[in-house]
Amino acid sequence: MQPEIDASKPSRFYRSYLIRLWRDHARAPLHASLLHVQTGREIRFATLAKLFTFLELQQPDEESDSSPPALPPKQDNHEAA
Repeated sequence: MQPEIDASKPSRFYRSYLIRLWRDHARAPLHASLLHVQTGREIRFATLAKLFTFLELQQPDEESDSSPPALPPKQDNHEAA
């Protein structure tokens, strides 16, 4: 039997994200926004590569059993560099 996960509390082993993808016009590159479900924090990404890099950094280090890095500081324009 698996233990229940309280999705309302940040955890080093569980994170939920809602990811939205869009284009400004037909030939524009995809943009993304990521909503951290537990905190309500939104981060926007100019490219999919930046989104993927962020997600890769959120993985806990399996060898050290350490937590993933915290979400970056909130920026006024919500745009991740």
